[in-house]
Amino acid sequence: MLRGKKYKYNFLRYLLNFWSVVIFVLLVLDYLKENAIDYIIGPLAAIYIGLLAIYVGDKEFRRWHYMDNKGRHPGELFVIIWTVLIFFIVFSDFFFSKHFILPEGITSAYIGVLSVMVITQESKNL
Repeated sequence: MLRGKKYKYNFLRYLLNFWSVVIFVLLVLDYLKENAIDYIIGPLAAIYIGLLAIYVGDKEFRRWHYMDNKGRHPGELFVIIWTVLIFFIVFSDFFFSKHFILPEGITSAYIGVLSVMVITQESKNL
């Protein structure tokens, strides 16, 4: 029974990693092309946040139900990548005087990623 749940968890993790790479690449491309593809980023960021919520919800349920509390913190890596990427884009836009506007979907996704990390950290402490 646990094997099936592990398979679902791995599938969700790989799917989330795939969408993370897609969002990161599209954000960089949008920056380089000065908002040429920002119309697609909002909907994809919504998919990303939805998938993140499903993945983390499943992970937290398993942690509480099976007392599966591993010492790894891969979610913190996602927060670091998001922070570095957004920091780089915002400040390089300022220094290079580009006319890039950070898509609202990315702002919402970043806040969502930070929120999920805080919630899961508190869940671990409980």
